[in-house]
Amino acid sequence: MCTLLTQWAVDAALRDDAALILSELFTNALIHTDSAQITCRVLAAQHGVYLSITDQGQGLTGPRVQSTQCAPERDSAESGRGLLLVSALAATWGVANDPGHGRTVWAVLNLDGDAYRED
Repeated sequence: MCTLLTQWAVDAALRDDAALILSELFTNALIHTDSAQITCRVLAAQHGVYLSITDQGQGLTGPRVQSTQCAPERDSAESGRGLLLVSALAATWGVANDPGHGRTVWAVLNLDGDAYRED
């Protein structure tokens, strides 16, 4: 994916963000669904990069950002912050459910770095 984004002239910082987001979304699909197949999609347009992971799993609840409040049990947790990272890096993200067929979790990164992140 990074090679493809390099060919599309996406800058290094955005490529790193895209790699992190796809890693988090893919890991969530592996851990939280019963999918036999997971599909990754990367699309570039004039002003942004669209990333998505589609799985076959159907859970009782959908993906959601965990609370950012500190608690002793959360301080030592080794996971549970993936969608918080996605939310911080992406201009927008969301979930599209296709009942009986699975779920797509997607994120959009703006090519104009100032538009998606406050520094």
